[in-house]
Amino acid sequence: MPVLTTYAYRDSFVFRLDPRVKVAWLVVMLFLSITTARPAVLAAYLLLILAAAALAGVPFVHIWPTARAMLSVAAVIVFIQLFLHPGPHPLLQVGGIRLYREGLPVGLEVALRIYCIVLASLLTFIWMDPTAMTLMLLKTGLNYRYAMLVSLSLRTFPLLERELGKIYDSQQARGMELRGTLRKLIRLIPVMMPFVLRALRRANEIAVAMELRGFGYRKERTWQRTLVLGSTDRIALAGLALAAVVYAGLRLTHPGWFV
Repeated sequence: MPVLTTYAYRDSFVFRLDPRVKVAWLVVMLFLSITTARPAVLAAYLLLILAAAALAGVPFVHIWPTARAMLSVAAVIVFIQLFLHPGPHPLLQVGGIRLYREGLPVGLEVALRIYCIVLASLLTFIWMDPTAMTLMLLKTGLNYRYAMLVSLSLRTFPLLERELGKIYDSQQARGMELRGTLRKLIRLIPVMMPFVLRALRRANEIAVAMELRGFGYRKERTWQRTLVLGSTDRIALAGLALAAVVYAGLRLTHPGWFV
């Protein structure tokens, strides 16, 4: 299954929320993850993110490829922290390398923080309709060309990933061994060359199609949809604001819970 997941609408109130509410949720989760150093609290944030995914009706199989890809990164981070934080409690010694127990909390903290940031960002893009994101960017005063570029990127990157998977399968069907990290690095050119050519061809096709439709002919733009905050959106924003206030109060009264 691809690591990059496209927007797929599901009948839940999370998908119906205004894109500004979803971005506000992402900002709150990123702020909480960055400003918290306790592994237990970061693990609670991670469970909260997974609960939000379940509430939105996003199957876990859509999140698992990204989470699985991050496992090796998390393992390397924990190993490096075990090596970089010497202390009186050695955990393991491999040859001349000694690992210390004091680095374990630091490694877990960094790994869980990365997991929270990556999964929260992934869920936001799964929930976010590219057209709604374009309208949101236009609301901020961004030029419509750049707003459309962001929308096209959200649609194109997952397609390019699928094409890369097809190229891998076709090269393996021709007898090319691509299993193992070293072999992938050595034989990267026969895979990347057709991938780059396909990406350039797709970009050219999109550009020609947009020109034929007169994109950019007039500076005045009209849109079929408009963004309006509904009652559910306002309640969600109020809940996020309340959560931020509670977090700030707990940081002032009980700083040891988070640091």
